[in-house]
Amino acid sequence: MLGITETSRHCYLLSCSVDEKLIPRIDFLQSSGFSLREARSMVRRFPQLFCYGIKGNLEVKLGFLMNEMKRELREVKEFPQYFSYSLEKRIKRRHLFCEEKGVFFTLPAMLKPNDEEFRERVEVCVGPSPPARNSPLWYESLNSDRMWIV
Repeated sequence: MLGITETSRHCYLLSCSVDEKLIPRIDFLQSSGFSLREARSMVRRFPQLFCYGIKGNLEVKLGFLMNEMKRELREVKEFPQYFSYSLEKRIKRRHLFCEEKGVFFTLPAMLKPNDEEFRERVEVCVGPSPPARNSPLWYESLNSDRMWIV
């Protein structure tokens, strides 16, 4: 039904109740604005989504993404691993730091690097010579004049 490959890596899903775990998370993603196809794609690429609580994780982090970070659903569709990061210790701190510095990273660029790599990336962007438009670190949003770092 969902098409999750490498089931040996995700055997914990075998003990999940379809009615209590799997379907409610798919329903939540759909009620949040994702199509059924998009929700399935997200859990195929990141099956751990089935293990996160709806109220304590998915709902809170999606709300922060949309309301505080002013991001679009497509960003979390492309990077469902967003839900695996700590809201307080990683997402909020890095978002606020980027906001202070006037830098706008894509979600993976903001969340994946360790603290040292993250700070180095930010410093490159706010230093005396930020990345040139033809640099692989530069990405211009179609909806904004802000600089995005990939």
